[in-house]
Amino acid sequence: MFNQIQNVNSNWISEQKSLLIDSQLLFQNINPDFGIKLQELIERLSSLNSKNQDSFYKDHVFHKWLNEIKTEVLIAYENNGHQINFEQVSTIVELLNLSVAVLSQVEFEFTFDSSGISKFLIPVSGFYFDFNSIGKANQKILCKYFPNSTSIEIDNVKYPFSKFKGFESIKIADSNFDFFADPTGDEYNIDFDNEIDLPLWISTLDKALDIIRTNESSYELVSNFASYLVPLKQKEVVKNLSFSVRNLPSVIFKNNELNPYLIGETLVHESDHQLFYAIEKFDKFWKEDIKLQQPIYLSPWRDDPRPLDGILRGLSSFARVSQYYSTAIRTYDFTEQQFEQVGLMLLTRLKESELALNTVLESQQLSDFGFQYTNEIQETLNSVNAVAKTFHQYDRWNQHATKSIKSHTENWELINHANG
Repeated sequence: MFNQIQNVNSNWISEQKSLLIDSQLLFQNINPDFGIKLQELIERLSSLNSKNQDSFYKDHVFHKWLNEIKTEVLIAYENNGHQINFEQVSTIVELLNLSVAVLSQVEFEFTFDSSGISKFLIPVSGFYFDFNSIGKANQKILCKYFPNSTSIEIDNVKYPFSKFKGFESIKIADSNFDFFADPTGDEYNIDFDNEIDLPLWISTLDKALDIIRTNESSYELVSNFASYLVPLKQKEVVKNLSFSVRNLPSVIFKNNELNPYLIGETLVHESDHQLFYAIEKFDKFWKEDIKLQQPIYLSPWRDDPRPLDGILRGLSSFARVSQYYSTAIRTYDFTEQQFEQVGLMLLTRLKESELALNTVLESQQLSDFGFQYTNEIQETLNSVNAVAKTFHQYDRWNQHATKSIKSHTENWELINHANG
């Protein structure tokens, strides 16, 4: 499954389609008229071309809106006294229909209640609109969208959409960060950066994707599991900080470190986390419930003890990063200095992954699926190591990586033994 990116992607999309269909069936029994609205939405979604349709079902905005629809109907079934907020769910359905209209370039007219949702981001396109900016919040509004337009007509006046810019399918969110707030509150307490040099970020993203293209698997991964790049304020103590969360699929948070090959590493690394989260929906990596795991293991990447699941997630992503570097260093036209830096990164990520793999295997807690997954990782690491050994700098890079890991291990033991 580590190498079956497209299969995981297809399973994830199918799950989202099923959740929407199930919600429609439940609403059909409670309110047939609203059930028909949902059925019409499903039919409109099915009319999108396959690329837009797949991207739509994976978009974090769609996930948020679908979750609101699903939650309302499930609560109604569990609690007969619950009054479904039909105004809210109807507004969501109208926004979903508008989103489909924008992607398919068809005319669409609807009445929008901005008292519940005063601003919205359209899945896939990167277009967004804030009713507060035109003094139209907290009221019902007649809206129209016309084909091949980048604006919306409200009460017979046209207003342009704002848009997140980017490169290829990845948009850079340089404002309106509330569109990317984690609903579970699991963010890393790092401020968003609203003062970035956007043209520079776009240019660097372009170069990063060029480097990623040197590895077909990495490019497939990023193309399927990365949609938004959200800038974070630079943290001086961490040169290349990034993270992603389960509840915001295809969204990657990244600090202001604008080195193309490190941006490439971030995209590969965090896209693999998103892949891992998708796999967890269908398969179990462990014999026991991961909630029972204790944070007692050495991580090659962190100073605090980690549960085995955290070690495996890191292993999966950094093994993928090792693979990315192993093809980039052979085929991309780096400067001499960049070549040396990438070689050091290649061996460092490889040796860190080998250490993590040993930890996971020695635990003997993997399920059959988990064991199969780590076998594929082992094969990947073996191939990466074989490539690395073809360079005459291998011994020096390897020595540097080994020294770095030894220093990290000694520091980890010092910190955690001191803490009891």
